Amino acid sequence: LAAQARLTVFCAAYRLAPEYKYPAALDDALTAYRYLLEKGYAPEKIAFAGESAGGGLCYCLLLKCKELGLPMPRCAVAISPWADLTFSGASYYNNVFRDPTLIRESLAYYVLAYAVGREYEPTVSPIYGDLSGLPDSLLFAGSDEILLDDSRTLYKKLKAGGVDAELVVEPGMWHVYPLYGTPESRRAVKKMSAFVRQKLGLAD
Repeated sequence: LAAQARLTVFCAAYRLAPEYKYPAALDDALTAYRYLLEKGYAPEKIAFAGESAGGGLCYCLLLKCKELGLPMPRCAVAISPWADLTFSGASYYNNVFRDPTLIRESLAYYVLAYAVGREYEPTVSPIYGDLSGLPDSLLFAGSDEILLDDSRTLYKKLKAGGVDAELVVEPGMWHVYPLYGTPESRRAVKKMSAFVRQKLGLAD
């Protein structure tokens, strides 16, 4: 994505569970964003991007920024975001045998390791937050992935909150398919690169 979009990327190595439970990852993401702002980067020239748990964390961070009154970045891109740690979506059951990359039981362990008992909090599962006022968003998911309904629900909640959002669901694809170098992947990366550059006001 960095190469395709021709942009400088700041990649935050946030602390991981089980050694570091919630809110360690969120605290680190917030520290990273505040660092950029303190260094003089204008929020309207910043885009958030993440995949899977990192995609969900982008929206947890956006909700935290909203709570704290921090300026929002210009836009956000999320690839197969894990945005619902309550497993409420039907795809957690319907796509169990279709998704070659994720196992529901492993996800259940990750919830226990990270934020057990706090699954419904918006900065853990952002689909339960008030998403109004969040930046323009572009979401990607594969039709066969366990987390498909996370993206669908997140998209619906964004639209309901008045956010300019788009969801791309690629038929026959799996979790975080844009990372795999397939023709569908290259098309997705090209689309997200164009989206980010356009939102940041950069010419081709």
